[in-house]
Amino acid sequence: MKIIFRRTLILMFILVMTMSTNVSALAQTTGQVPISTATEVTTDNNEKETFEVLIKEDDGGITTNGTFYGDGGTSYLDYMSSNRSFDWGIRVTSNLALVFVGQIDIYTMNNVYRGTLLIQGEGIGAASGIVGIGEGGFNLTRGTNYIAKYSGIATTMDYHQYKVIDGAQIHFLYN
Repeated sequence: MKIIFRRTLILMFILVMTMSTNVSALAQTTGQVPISTATEVTTDNNEKETFEVLIKEDDGGITTNGTFYGDGGTSYLDYMSSNRSFDWGIRVTSNLALVFVGQIDIYTMNNVYRGTLLIQGEGIGAASGIVGIGEGGFNLTRGTNYIAKYSGIATTMDYHQYKVIDGAQIHFLYN
């Protein structure tokens, strides 16, 4: 049973990698500015749903964590300054096994690209993890504010895809 489950997850990962270009193209051709995350994209009829965003800001205007809600599920991204890492996760409306492949892109406040952290996970209806900034192999300046842009696609065993829409981002102070 474990062998079949692992093989299925590997096949789903390959499917996500080959289909992510098509899903990205679909999101870009709608003409709508994405404002949230966890949109369900079905492979049968290529429907796209748009959702609201809830972001908590601290007194300094820095959004060190963001939770993004939608009909297809919920995702979150939190910056943990004590160990300079990101806590990320996605929970979808399906209770099937899923594979999530994504990334966290780091930019300066002037929108200059600094590097990418690759993330992946699997689970039953959800995936989450922690990734350290040091794993990206790039240097950030202490005491500087940055933008972390969160993206990725979760694919369930019934081939439904749940996409983190462009615009899911937080600001953080690297110290």
